Amino acid sequence: MAPPKIAVVGAAVGPDGITRVLWQGASPTAVLWEISATGQLVSSMTWAAPAGQTATGIAVGPDNRKYLLWSGAAGQGQIWTMSGRKIIRNLPISLPGAGRASSLVVGASSDPRVFWRDTETTGRLQTFLANGSVVSVRVFPAYH
Repeated sequence: MAPPKIAVVGAAVGPDGITRVLWQGASPTAVLWEISATGQLVSSMTWAAPAGQTATGIAVGPDNRKYLLWSGAAGQGQIWTMSGRKIIRNLPISLPGAGRASSLVVGASSDPRVFWRDTETTGRLQTFLANGSVVSVRVFPAYH
């Protein structure tokens, strides 16, 4: 029997200098490591994935809150806002016709931005306000 496949799906550093590394395993769980600037493991957290979804990205806001990106069926996902180990917000996201939510960044005003990978050749960038309202969606052709 082969060992379960696990992979790092994202990493982010906050203003506090702590590196967050997000792991996704073969089981429906995700693990987040927090590593100090000196390379010491500060904490490890594990969450069960939302039904039918996998962890696909992590970002850290200017307030050191963690944002975890979950992606499910085409055009569906969630963004969890974390304070410490606690989920303080669950933002369901969707973009009909899009592929999977593949990466996440958070701006200086704590506004999440999700990149959806439609196909091998196009993607979409969806920007939200901190309250969850969609600000914009831009389509990007493949880079050549």
